[in-house]
Amino acid sequence: CYEKALELNPEFNEVHNNLANAFNSIGEIKKALLHFKKSKDYRSVAQVLECLYELDEQSEYQEHLKHLCKINPLNRRVSAISAYVACQNFSDNPYDFCKNPLDFIKISNVGKSDLNLNELEKDVSKLPSIWNLYNTATKSGYHTVGNLFQSNFNSIAKLEQIIKNEIELYKNYFSKNNCGFITSWPTKTNLTGWCVSLSKSGHLESHIHPSGWLSGVFYLKMPKKIKGNEGYLEFSLHGHNYKII
Repeated sequence: CYEKALELNPEFNEVHNNLANAFNSIGEIKKALLHFKKSKDYRSVAQVLECLYELDEQSEYQEHLKHLCKINPLNRRVSAISAYVACQNFSDNPYDFCKNPLDFIKISNVGKSDLNLNELEKDVSKLPSIWNLYNTATKSGYHTVGNLFQSNFNSIAKLEQIIKNEIELYKNYFSKNNCGFITSWPTKTNLTGWCVSLSKSGHLESHIHPSGWLSGVFYLKMPKKIKGNEGYLEFSLHGHNYKII
């Protein structure tokens, strides 16, 4: 169907992007690369890099990345693949947005705020949710639909304010770092959130949020019988099934 659509309109950018992702999902990387190059989706420039890395086209990878450093210096998905490949190759990361992402992890305990966790849990449970919501990282769990912070519950409004305060503390904590992630920090905050409730053995696949500037997680409830760091958020440079050298 996508190929037929491109016969009718070869400049249909969204179809190029969808077809590229379809080829990528079945391992047809060369065909995926061809269509990612023709797509104008904001993610496609990073996916070109990912395909070039997968195909071991090192020279073209470096040239494309060098070009992006100049014309697209704030792309979070480009930053992710660049940091990963630099780590795999034991080389310097040329993409200045956030050269060492694992240095920018911050943990806070907001449990002593006036937020009523029982009330928050009750209100969140009233929101519509879907089991294994399509096109999300959630596996064996319920995922709320839409933006959590557009609901009309006071408890969620309090949580939103707490998170915004934590974002400000986060920015101040890392303010002396001279990288694009900090120096080009957005002047306005638009908070998007959702709730995931996992069953036994439920998990979230590794992922990033390339359309967002900063990501985080707030734990509303944890299982009582856990060992060590079970159930905790795990950070890694590896994602999107990057090839491991």
